[in-house]
Amino acid sequence: MSETYTFMVVSRPNIITTVQFTPPDSNPPDSPDSTPPDPTRVSSRLELSGQPTWIEQHPTRPFVFVSLKGDEGKIAAIKVDNTGSGKLVAATTTRGAKPVHFWVGADRIVVANYEGPRDCELAQVLLNPIGDPWDIFLKTLTITLPPAADGKRQVSQVYQPIFNPESTPESLELLVPDNGTDHICRLSFVKDDDGQWILRHDAPVKGPDDPHPTEISGARHLLVHEGLLYLISETRCELRVYLIAPLEPKGPYSISEPKKPLQTVKRSSTDHTLATEIVIKPPAKPERSSRTEQTWILVSHKDDASELGDPIAIFSVCQGRCKKVGEVRPKLKNLKGMRFSQDGKYLVVGGSDFGGVKVFEWNGKEDEWVKEVGSLPIENPVGFVWLNVDKPV
Repeated sequence: MSETYTFMVVSRPNIITTVQFTPPDSNPPDSPDSTPPDPTRVSSRLELSGQPTWIEQHPTRPFVFVSLKGDEGKIAAIKVDNTGSGKLVAATTTRGAKPVHFWVGADRIVVANYEGPRDCELAQVLLNPIGDPWDIFLKTLTITLPPAADGKRQVSQVYQPIFNPESTPESLELLVPDNGTDHICRLSFVKDDDGQWILRHDAPVKGPDDPHPTEISGARHLLVHEGLLYLISETRCELRVYLIAPLEPKGPYSISEPKKPLQTVKRSSTDHTLATEIVIKPPAKPERSSRTEQTWILVSHKDDASELGDPIAIFSVCQGRCKKVGEVRPKLKNLKGMRFSQDGKYLVVGGSDFGGVKVFEWNGKEDEWVKEVGSLPIENPVGFVWLNVDKPV
């Protein structure tokens, strides 16, 4: 039986597309003269009531969530069946005007509002653990960040809240890059009735030796791996690496001064390339992964001047050492939503301005980092999620 993957694409102005992807080698033609089947096939589409900005899957339940921007930002819940088809079942406010990236936990969603009223930059939506799918949302609460010491905190500030996978049940933690002040916020979870998050540490993105201390570098996207925090600087196209002290009940809560930033791409004086997103390749066999196994981190970009499209920079990480080893140009413009499949074998990425959706096989070799194995002419893709359609409905 052929191995088939399922992923969803959110695209503007208001569509979710479910795609079935069968790797080419999984279904060879019957004879040398036969035409191989198209590896990517659209299985369903769903129209939304707003413009999507991001998509995530619930860790255990058959739901995906989509952020919708507008005068009143919303989070929409999509119930997914065993074929990957979705049905809109509920929507609720995010207390802001332009929700962007968000984190989904077992019983709550934390979302960043890029625009809207002050003090509503972060919000959490509590989820109903039981009952009908139409009642999945309980209520929306705001998460308060204190004013910045220099008074420069912006309304358009936080961008990608991310759960620290190395935090413990006793010390759950969120990390939030603050684009307005170039800080990283560490928030810990307090187990009360509403489950509030409290700011524990507000670390500057740049160290004291930064050559441009007053220039905003654009702290937007980050990830955590083996005690290190990796943050991309949007405007400088830099990858910054930090050491995170474990979040203990009595502290310390520190994040180290950044090491010397690593360039993601080299830019000419006429090039306005910006770094956009960062992902880590999952191990092919998680049960066998170790600290000695080489890890790959990819950083996507937009607004590059090359006719070959925007680049994806590739970094190798081994025992805490990070090094840029290459880059690829998938012939897409304004790269969006880059995601690996759960087994790390395939990478899907979209060109929001040009190129549609492409699926690549990850080879991890310098002469051929990735190989294109599928594509779809979907316009304006902004996000993807690989589905586990075996979850109970």
